[in-house]
Amino acid sequence: MAMASAPGKLSCPQIFGLRRTSSGISVSRPFFRRAGGAAARSASGGVVAMAGTGKFFVGGNWKCNGTKDSISKLVGDLNSATLENDVDVVVAPPFIYIDQVKNSLIDRIEVSAQNSWIGKGGAFTGEISAEQLIDIGCKWVILGHSERRHIIGEDDQVKDQALPLVLIK
Repeated sequence: MAMASAPGKLSCPQIFGLRRTSSGISVSRPFFRRAGGAAARSASGGVVAMAGTGKFFVGGNWKCNGTKDSISKLVGDLNSATLENDVDVVVAPPFIYIDQVKNSLIDRIEVSAQNSWIGKGGAFTGEISAEQLIDIGCKWVILGHSERRHIIGEDDQVKDQALPLVLIK
């Protein structure tokens, strides 16, 4: 998948048929998890095989980018893309756009949250719990972001505290 963008605009995908190209892909952070499903770790900008499924996983983390209009355009482009049967596609829009994206994407493409709080909820301003993600029908979450490690000082222990809550759900 190639990305093309104009200055100040959210990149729109130019998808040229997603398919399996290699079985020797190294895996590392961040950690993607589907509740009750196989785990995958993405290499930087990479496609990774989902263990034991014979499928490839393509995940797009939109980070802190986009507006309602630019995300609508991106979703339209994704909906019109030809996707191979052996590829699972998951996108992670900013949290405030999850509902818009979930309601607009074709069923073949799933939606992920970009992060999850390490606890069950409470007085943690700005955080999102695993229960809240499940409540809105979000089956995926990305844990272990480099910017959270480098800027905020989170370490693998923080990710490891959130993981059991995500896996249980």
